[in-house]
Amino acid sequence: GGLDRWIEIEELPVAPLADAPPCDIMDCRSCCRPVTLTISEREKKMRRFLGLTIMFFFCFFYTIPLALTSQMLNPAKLHEAFPNWKALDNPDNFFFRLMAGISSGLMYTLFFSFCP
Repeated sequence: GGLDRWIEIEELPVAPLADAPPCDIMDCRSCCRPVTLTISEREKKMRRFLGLTIMFFFCFFYTIPLALTSQMLNPAKLHEAFPNWKALDNPDNFFFRLMAGISSGLMYTLFFSFCP
């Protein structure tokens, strides 16, 4: 069977599970690593408040850049910016309909692929 089959190699270094300093959020390496269980209650509350605040702003304000981008890619707005572009003159044009339908969907897809 499987009894006594686990062999430890003492020479291999093992990184600690939680080695980040408790109040170092500016260092990229320490920002995402867990800290020791001995951090103070004040530090725990500060981290929880910071995490909830960031989550609140992301959940409620992520639509603003998406809406602005969708408005900028609207073929009517593009025609105002580029009046000499003939493909944006006619709403029955294939390119006009393609831009009207796919631009906002493409922006949402790109946004959520980078910021899930």
